[in-house]
Amino acid sequence: PALRCCVSALNRRRFVMPLVAAAVLPHGDFAFDPSLLSNPTSRAAADGLHRGSLLAGRLLADAAPDAIVLTTPHGLQTSWDVGIYQNAALQGVATVGRDLQESFGPASPRKLYPVSLDGQTDAGLAQQIMDVLSARHNVTLQRGWNGVLPMPLHWGEVLALSYVANASAAHCLPPLVTLGLPLSRYNLSSAVATGFLQLGRDLGRLLEASSKRVALLVSTDLAHTHWRNTSFGFSPHAAPFDAALGTWAARLDAGALLRGSAALVDQVYSCGWLGLPMLHGALEAAAEAEVRKAGQGGKWSPLNASWAATLTAAPAHPTYYGMMAAVFQRRRRDAFVCPANTHRCADGC
Repeated sequence: PALRCCVSALNRRRFVMPLVAAAVLPHGDFAFDPSLLSNPTSRAAADGLHRGSLLAGRLLADAAPDAIVLTTPHGLQTSWDVGIYQNAALQGVATVGRDLQESFGPASPRKLYPVSLDGQTDAGLAQQIMDVLSARHNVTLQRGWNGVLPMPLHWGEVLALSYVANASAAHCLPPLVTLGLPLSRYNLSSAVATGFLQLGRDLGRLLEASSKRVALLVSTDLAHTHWRNTSFGFSPHAAPFDAALGTWAARLDAGALLRGSAALVDQVYSCGWLGLPMLHGALEAAAEAEVRKAGQGGKWSPLNASWAATLTAAPAHPTYYGMMAAVFQRRRRDAFVCPANTHRCADGC
């Protein structure tokens, strides 16, 4: 059955922390359906990604968000702006199995099937994000067909969101705000990364001031150059790039993300990478707001004191492209113990 949007049946717990959780989830076929692969090594890698993605999706759903803000690299795109979907209805189908041909060529077996998803846009939150971010950033509203038809969704949105929807007994999602990453992601990600980090900080401040419980979800795969295929070819930078992102996701290591992976991103074709500095900035802003609310303004503490990072699926590449899954959950600041017994771990503990 089609996964659908519903008024959140997950609103079981209420805490005063509007940005309640965040996650990174893949949209690649093999994490979604490892049975597509017959090679034992590739299948084992895909199985691990699948289990970790299911866990991250469940943990995000357990946070009971009123809305999810999703970043996608494969939706509607502008040259430079982040596009904010405005149509009230969202509807789409992901065709699973296409990655077999892209990985192994047109002679590989065809195992295609559809996965459907329906959703609703949180129009009020989308407009609020537009109003706030447009003062400093390249963002634009995107509306199609005068708003009377659903905005289309495809694999970049449907597969990542499915991990969250499937964690609900009703197979449903809360309302969404969909952010389409710009075309500059293809070869200028490192150049615009600082801007996306700041955009994320401004988004995080907005969400922390919201009356809604909001979760952030970044839909992305990692390097697409682990071995030669029909599209991108091989790059020796693919493995260190994916490893850097695994370090960031496990520890919220800002250096691994903003220096390590940023230095390589334009050479390895990581489709949704720009969503990661945006997410990191939002987590930073939420942590800073929490410090101020606690009356500790000006007192520095590591990002880990506010966010528990869990790498639920370490980077792996069943075929030519890498994937990972991770979740970031709010934690009580007094529950954090710095492993180094010092708050000098600016790049993550």
